[in-house]
Amino acid sequence: MPRVALIKALKRTAITTMGHKYSDSSSSDSGSGDEHKHHKDKKKKDKKEKKHKKHDKHSESTSSGIPGFPTPPQPAGAPLQPQGMHFSPVSDAHAFRAPSPSFQSQQHPQSGFPSRSLSQRPPPSGFRLPLTTDGQFPGSQQAGQPPCFDADGISPVFFGSALFPNAVHPCKVAPHLSSPCRVPYGGGEFEHHGRYDLLPFTQDMQLIPASGGYLPPGCHPIEGGYEELNGKNEKLYHAVATINGVRVPGKAGEHLRGANVAFGGAEVYARDYELLVWRQ
Repeated sequence: MPRVALIKALKRTAITTMGHKYSDSSSSDSGSGDEHKHHKDKKKKDKKEKKHKKHDKHSESTSSGIPGFPTPPQPAGAPLQPQGMHFSPVSDAHAFRAPSPSFQSQQHPQSGFPSRSLSQRPPPSGFRLPLTTDGQFPGSQQAGQPPCFDADGISPVFFGSALFPNAVHPCKVAPHLSSPCRVPYGGGEFEHHGRYDLLPFTQDMQLIPASGGYLPPGCHPIEGGYEELNGKNEKLYHAVATINGVRVPGKAGEHLRGANVAFGGAEVYARDYELLVWRQ
């Protein structure tokens, strides 16, 4: 090969070889750049995903009012409310109101006598209806059947106990009179004003013969009150004495040696009488 042709061939080879080297180097640099760019993009993507996950976790924790109890989906703009806890505005229509006590369950702190309760056994004094002399007298469903009638034979008369400052006296209660509560006291027929108890005459009660203030053996008298005598409280019981053919409720006691009733404007004594006791 001529010298000139050889030199030209060598130059072409060198140029081609250099071109391949440049291309390899360029390819390597380009690959390296792509890898760097890919790594950078991946890092950015991972960071973004991590940020989203953190945000999602925060959103999840704040969307539940009670830890561990997710809140049901809420309408847009609606305030979150913990599951299992419900808040509603209180209105007068749903406000709690304590029921008013019934007349039968009502008690007066001064009476000393319990009122009627169908679930309880009667105490020694029986179940009472607390009343006032200026109030309305109860109907027959509460007052029960009258044990006695007045001189006219039609006006009912009931057992009662009048409340005094330091005593309670068994008496008669006659609703037809202007002052219904009448007490045998101080030698007269005392017209009591204020608080008194009505004792309904029920089927578990009965009237038995008694005399001289003594209690018949084996009986269980119904306590009607007490009065102070020589520094001691003496028990008083409900009694019925017959005066001029009229049966009149009043009081009896051992210290009275009989029964006293209010009749005709006076306190009338009777040695023999009927005593109100519990039916055996």
